[in-house]
Amino acid sequence: MRVKTLFVLLIVFVIILTAGVPWAGGYQFRYKFSPATTYSLRSKDHIVTEGNMGIASQMEMTEVTLCKYRFGAPDKHGNIPFKAALVKSDEKLLVDGKKFPPSAGGSGEQQRWRAKGVITNKGKVISLYLQGHKQKDETFRRSKEKEVFPFPEFPARPLKIGDHFENVDRYEMEGMILVTTTRYTLESLQGGEAEFSIRFFQETKRSPSSNVNTTIKSRGKGQAIFDLKKGFFREIKMAIVSEMETKIPQMPSTPSAVPAVMRTRTKVKSIQKMDVD
Repeated sequence: MRVKTLFVLLIVFVIILTAGVPWAGGYQFRYKFSPATTYSLRSKDHIVTEGNMGIASQMEMTEVTLCKYRFGAPDKHGNIPFKAALVKSDEKLLVDGKKFPPSAGGSGEQQRWRAKGVITNKGKVISLYLQGHKQKDETFRRSKEKEVFPFPEFPARPLKIGDHFENVDRYEMEGMILVTTTRYTLESLQGGEAEFSIRFFQETKRSPSSNVNTTIKSRGKGQAIFDLKKGFFREIKMAIVSEMETKIPQMPSTPSAVPAVMRTRTKVKSIQKMDVD
């Protein structure tokens, strides 16, 4: 009898505790941007690649960018129009410790872009137009989606502490399929913020008809802070280690410095911070 009474008391105690927790039933995460407000996203990436690359044994790059965003009012379905621009990009490159000109992609003016599009309030990009770029290449468009709006897409369901969701991206390039999975786990809900831990996985899958002999395997982890009141990710930090192996066909015209098998290891540390201007 005492055991039964104690069990009932425990149930009542749990009900009282959870009744005092505002998100005991889970929190429905959605993006909430204020119309006619300018947002700034500051990013910094530090990338170090080491290996037998032929022309070098180490490459180190630091890139700092600033993007500006303006969002419109959501429609009845929760879809949010936006305009965005990369307004600043500074890149520094060291090759075996020596300063080197920016990468082939260019920097500064050449890297800047302007875009407009629509996202859902869960964070899915449903339309995107990049000024000055052809929109026919699907791989290019999808990679640019992640550059223009580099934030997770939330699930439809509410999340409780310990719940996780995944974003999976799949790109096909010349017969090589690159699959990226990012897993977000809700660790805490307190003080007007939600904290997520992040796990990152990336691997290549070779198409049966492909002659590409490159394999990539990446693993990473990080943290993200979501501002519950303002409705966006205030900060995202990531650390990723990527290993790549490429088998290079040896021909009479192949330079002697080019190895038959190129193996590299890349370490990436990145931080993104967003706020209202």
